[in-house]
Amino acid sequence: MLRAEKLLDDADTLLFWALACVTSRAFEAADGNVMVPLLDLFDHARPRETAYEYHAQLPQLSPSAANGSNRNTLTGKPRSTGGGFLLTALKRVEPGVEVHDTYGAKGCAHLLLHYGFVVRFSPFFFI
Repeated sequence: MLRAEKLLDDADTLLFWALACVTSRAFEAADGNVMVPLLDLFDHARPRETAYEYHAQLPQLSPSAANGSNRNTLTGKPRSTGGGFLLTALKRVEPGVEVHDTYGAKGCAHLLLHYGFVVRFSPFFFI
Protein backbone atom coordinates (compact mmCIF):
# COMPACT_ATOMS: atom_id res chain seq x y z
CA MET A 1 0.00 0.00 0.00
CA LEU A 2 1.28 3.48 -0.89
CA ARG A 3 1.54 6.04 1.84
CA ALA A 4 0.86 9.74 1.19
CA GLU A 5 4.15 10.74 2.84
CA LYS A 6 6.07 8.55 0.37
CA LEU A 7 4.26 10.08 -2.61
CA LEU A 8 4.92 13.63 -1.44
CA ASP A 9 8.65 12.90 -1.34
CA ASP A 10 8.71 11.91 -5.00
CA ALA A 11 9.47 14.99 -7.15
CA ASP A 12 8.12 13.38 -10.32
CA THR A 13 4.81 12.57 -8.62
CA LEU A 14 4.49 16.16 -7.38
CA LEU A 15 5.23 17.49 -10.85
CA PHE A 16 2.55 15.30 -12.43
CA TRP A 17 0.08 16.25 -9.68
CA ALA A 18 0.73 19.97 -10.26
CA LEU A 19 0.42 19.53 -14.02
CA ALA A 20 -2.90 17.70 -13.58
CA CYS A 21 -4.20 20.53 -11.36
CA VAL A 22 -3.30 23.18 -13.94
CA THR A 23 -4.54 21.32 -17.01
CA SER A 24 -7.86 20.41 -15.39
CA ARG A 25 -8.59 23.80 -13.80
CA ALA A 26 -6.86 26.54 -15.81
CA PHE A 27 -8.69 29.23 -17.74
CA GLU A 28 -7.48 31.02 -20.83
CA ALA A 29 -6.37 34.63 -20.42
CA ALA A 30 -4.49 37.10 -22.58
CA ASP A 31 -1.17 36.03 -21.04
CA GLY A 32 -1.85 32.28 -21.24
CA ASN A 33 -3.56 29.81 -18.93
CA VAL A 34 -4.21 30.94 -15.36
CA MET A 35 -5.66 29.45 -12.20
CA VAL A 36 -8.79 31.28 -10.98
CA PRO A 37 -9.84 30.25 -7.47
CA LEU A 38 -13.59 29.63 -7.14
CA LEU A 39 -14.27 29.92 -10.89
CA ASP A 40 -13.11 26.31 -11.32
CA LEU A 41 -15.83 25.14 -8.90
CA PHE A 42 -18.66 25.69 -11.40
CA ASP A 43 -20.05 22.50 -12.93
CA HIS A 44 -20.13 22.02 -16.69
CA ALA A 45 -23.31 22.37 -18.74
CA ARG A 46 -24.23 23.05 -22.34
CA PRO A 47 -25.53 25.36 -23.68
CA ARG A 48 -23.46 28.15 -22.17
CA GLU A 49 -25.04 29.92 -19.17
CA THR A 50 -22.13 32.20 -18.31
CA ALA A 51 -19.31 34.09 -19.95
CA TYR A 52 -16.02 35.04 -18.38
CA GLU A 53 -13.41 37.49 -19.45
CA TYR A 54 -10.14 38.75 -18.07
CA HIS A 55 -9.69 42.48 -17.39
CA ALA A 56 -6.32 44.04 -16.59
CA GLN A 57 -8.40 46.61 -14.69
CA LEU A 58 -11.83 45.48 -13.48
CA PRO A 59 -14.70 47.90 -14.05
CA GLN A 60 -15.61 49.98 -11.01
CA LEU A 61 -18.55 48.30 -9.31
CA SER A 62 -21.34 50.26 -7.72
CA PRO A 63 -21.24 50.59 -3.94
CA SER A 64 -22.47 47.56 -2.05
CA ALA A 65 -26.17 47.68 -1.30
CA ALA A 66 -25.48 45.92 1.98
CA ASN A 67 -23.24 48.59 3.53
CA GLY A 68 -23.69 51.54 1.15
CA SER A 69 -19.97 51.92 0.53
CA ASN A 70 -17.25 50.65 -1.74
CA ARG A 71 -15.33 49.12 1.20
CA ASN A 72 -14.69 45.49 2.07
CA THR A 73 -17.18 44.55 4.79
CA LEU A 74 -14.59 42.43 6.65
CA THR A 75 -11.52 44.67 6.54
CA GLY A 76 -13.05 48.11 6.02
CA LYS A 77 -10.45 48.74 3.31
CA PRO A 78 -11.42 50.03 -0.15
CA ARG A 79 -12.42 47.25 -2.52
CA SER A 80 -9.75 46.25 -5.02
CA THR A 81 -10.11 47.62 -8.52
CA GLY A 82 -7.14 45.63 -9.85
CA GLY A 83 -7.29 43.10 -12.63
CA GLY A 84 -9.17 39.84 -12.58
CA PHE A 85 -11.85 37.66 -14.13
CA LEU A 86 -15.41 38.81 -14.46
CA LEU A 87 -18.07 36.08 -14.67
CA THR A 88 -21.40 37.16 -16.12
CA ALA A 89 -24.67 35.21 -16.23
CA LEU A 90 -26.12 35.23 -19.75
CA LYS A 91 -29.70 34.99 -18.54
CA ARG A 92 -31.64 35.90 -15.44
CA VAL A 93 -30.88 33.53 -12.56
CA GLU A 94 -33.51 32.93 -9.91
CA PRO A 95 -32.34 32.63 -6.29
CA GLY A 96 -31.40 29.06 -5.36
CA VAL A 97 -30.79 27.92 -8.95
CA GLU A 98 -27.36 26.46 -9.72
CA VAL A 99 -25.30 28.39 -12.26
CA HIS A 100 -23.02 26.43 -14.61
CA ASP A 101 -19.98 27.22 -16.69
CA THR A 102 -19.17 25.36 -19.88
CA TYR A 103 -15.95 23.63 -20.79
CA GLY A 104 -16.94 23.83 -24.44
CA ALA A 105 -18.17 21.43 -27.09
CA LYS A 106 -15.76 18.62 -26.29
CA GLY A 107 -16.00 14.88 -26.73
CA CYS A 108 -16.01 12.39 -23.87
CA ALA A 109 -12.35 11.46 -24.30
CA HIS A 110 -11.28 15.08 -23.92
CA LEU A 111 -13.57 15.68 -20.94
CA LEU A 112 -12.39 12.51 -19.23
CA LEU A 113 -8.70 13.09 -19.88
CA HIS A 114 -8.64 16.77 -18.94
CA TYR A 115 -11.44 17.17 -16.42
CA GLY A 116 -12.14 13.69 -15.04
CA PHE A 117 -15.78 13.27 -16.09
CA VAL A 118 -18.03 12.53 -19.06
CA VAL A 119 -21.52 13.79 -19.89
CA ARG A 120 -24.19 11.22 -20.69
CA PHE A 121 -26.68 11.85 -23.48
CA SER A 122 -24.62 14.62 -25.00
CA PRO A 123 -24.48 15.40 -28.74
CA PHE A 124 -20.72 15.30 -28.23
CA PHE A 125 -20.83 11.74 -26.80
CA PHE A 126 -17.97 10.30 -28.79
CA ILE A 127 -14.47 9.01 -28.07
